[in-house]
Amino acid sequence: MENYIGKRLGRYEIVEQLGEGGMATVYKAFDARLNRFVAVKVILPIQQDRAQFLARFEREARSLAQLSHPNIVKVLDYGEEQGTTYLVMEYLPGGTLKDKLGQPMEWQQAARLLVPIARALEYAHQRNLVHRDVKPANILLTESAQPMLTDFGIAKLLTGDETQLTRTGVGIGTPAYMAPEQGRGEVDHRSDIYSLGIVFYEMITGCQPYRADTPMAVIIKHMNEPLPPPRKFVTELPEVVERVLYKALAKQPEERFQDMGAFADALEVLALGSGEKKLKDLSVPAVKSRKKVLYIVLAVILGLLLLCCVLPWLLYVLDVCLPAGPWPSFPWCNVHIPENHNRLICPPPGPWIQPPWCLGG
Repeated sequence: MENYIGKRLGRYEIVEQLGEGGMATVYKAFDARLNRFVAVKVILPIQQDRAQFLARFEREARSLAQLSHPNIVKVLDYGEEQGTTYLVMEYLPGGTLKDKLGQPMEWQQAARLLVPIARALEYAHQRNLVHRDVKPANILLTESAQPMLTDFGIAKLLTGDETQLTRTGVGIGTPAYMAPEQGRGEVDHRSDIYSLGIVFYEMITGCQPYRADTPMAVIIKHMNEPLPPPRKFVTELPEVVERVLYKALAKQPEERFQDMGAFADALEVLALGSGEKKLKDLSVPAVKSRKKVLYIVLAVILGLLLLCCVLPWLLYVLDVCLPAGPWPSFPWCNVHIPENHNRLICPPPGPWIQPPWCLGG
């Protein structure tokens, strides 16, 4: 991609690159007219192949500019310069939430930090806007450490169709934070709930729940693998926090919080430290873990052993025989067994070898 540092896009002088993603590159720029720094998101050329792109870009950019919430980064301007399309947004020098991750964060602090983001998403969902790419890198921090959500609706703005595939080969979004249904191209507001739940999980445990060698493999894990228990990484984590995570990260959308407001309410309760009482009735989908599956398999094996070994032995000890009929009889029936034959420790007479302590060896 062309290097824009030192160049101008409209009235914005590009100063330095702040980051690069699969669909755009973000620069710090100076707005000489208003004497302030801004963030300029330059759309990668690959996204501009479609004939309708510019019309859709302008339409969606205007829609994003209408969002007005204290925790959503404001879209200030947009433009097109010699084939380069760009968005202009507020510049926040505090970095991103991603910069703060890497080790477990105290769960109440994590909840407090995400409440404003959840409320921002609730505000947008009420206006039928879905983010589609909630992740730590899209949560910016102000100089006073207030969280701000950015890139709202950018994925749809750039593709127009949420079922389209990105360069990574999966549905629009970031695989580590994508809801199972999002990997199939099915997106609604509950997909954002799942993504924010993954962010909450990572903040508390210090790690993402699913990792793999390829983006598609990560998506498949989101779809099929049980959520690794958060208390596996943070043993002292209260059960109510784990319940909120299981609720937000249910595989089926209908089993999650059904709106972002409900998730935000739960986060507020956790932030205040009063979750045990207020969230005790929170319904959580059944969790199937590998350990539980192993226990079930072991139980089945034990049951078969009892059926095949212990039950015949018990019938033999009690000298139980079937009535005459076309079916085969038990090997100890219709066979002379000496009186000194101990049924508890000796098998019935037959072609097999008797232990030395049976029938005198």
